[in-house]
Amino acid sequence: MPFFENAREARECYAREIGLALRSEIAATGRSAKDLMRGTWASERAVKGWISGTRGPSGLHLVLLMACSDAVHGAVLKVSGRDRSPRGRQIAKLKSVVSEAAKLLDEIDR
Repeated sequence: MPFFENAREARECYAREIGLALRSEIAATGRSAKDLMRGTWASERAVKGWISGTRGPSGLHLVLLMACSDAVHGAVLKVSGRDRSPRGRQIAKLKSVVSEAAKLLDEIDR
């Protein structure tokens, strides 16, 4: 799970990652803000905030974006720390435990 210092940092990271995902999706597919508005029933102001990375979508808008955009889906997984497979998460956790054990052994050995 990602560790954020506070809710503001988490919100900013989320909005930034969604913005990056939408901009890459728009560049790759030629979709426009109007296409996103139609697909999510969101206002133009909301969609422009998402694209710029100043605000992130919530609730139904997020679900609709994730359903039609692999980039947004991936961004949500990344921000939530779930962008790895369960096996990959287990390996990362095990590496962390082994690293911590090695540090403790070095301290004891001194």
